[in-house]
Amino acid sequence: MFSLSGQLEREQVLGFIRQSAQYGNLGAFIGAGFSKAVLGGCREEMVLTWSELLDEASVRMGVEFASIAKIGQGYPEIASAICMRYSEHNGCEYRISLARLKQEVAALTGCCTDQYTSVKYAAYLEHLDPSWIITTNYDLIIESLMPDRAIPLGPNDALSAPRGKIPVYHLHGLCTRPDEIIIAQEDYITLFRPSEYRQIKLALTIRESTTLILGYGLGDVNVLTALDWSTNVFGGEQANYPHAVIQILKKENPRELPYWDKNGRVILESSNLAVFFEELMDRPV
Repeated sequence: MFSLSGQLEREQVLGFIRQSAQYGNLGAFIGAGFSKAVLGGCREEMVLTWSELLDEASVRMGVEFASIAKIGQGYPEIASAICMRYSEHNGCEYRISLARLKQEVAALTGCCTDQYTSVKYAAYLEHLDPSWIITTNYDLIIESLMPDRAIPLGPNDALSAPRGKIPVYHLHGLCTRPDEIIIAQEDYITLFRPSEYRQIKLALTIRESTTLILGYGLGDVNVLTALDWSTNVFGGEQANYPHAVIQILKKENPRELPYWDKNGRVILESSNLAVFFEELMDRPV
């Protein structure tokens, strides 16, 4: 069976994830919720939301975040506004302000993992055995869980890795390469060019794989954009390989049965990511 359809059962979806890993085309699309889960407990606060990240970065730059207009503005536009305000206050060029913002973002996201939780989540990723990982996170938490297998890649790198290694493609940049960080409106303008490698590669990779989405909300724009491209830009014949988009959605009172959402994703609810991984590992192929 190479696709999921109709009424879904929980074990059916879990089995499909395992089947895709065996086939060799299981990938993971990882967001900030994964990093929060890995750090866990009181250290979860080290992983900042977009708003918290920009707020803290602006404080470090001496810009009053509360004075930046936010109604009707996306986070890239807010980031650009912070840079403009910094330029005005310091009499410097905008490019210098943007570079300073990226340096602060890199510093704020360069956090490490908790030893116990790292061991647990390292085992989870080892069992999952994805062929690739794409993340919008700037941090290197994923790489810290797989130090001998993960190859960190920035937005200017090709999504490839040597045999036996797992490419971890940071779509929006790495904390170790501040200059490449995608955060302001100007950065996103180039990101969404029609022939932009990152968007095309992301869409094709999702199209040709079973993609497991971890640590995102249902309405996350990164996920929605990638799914739209993979479905509508690169549509075509029936795939002869395992193919599905499965999102693990954190819910306080999760549904037992998986279900389809309006965008064609299979939604599997779980009280947290650790519970999902334990469930996946509990019934190996």
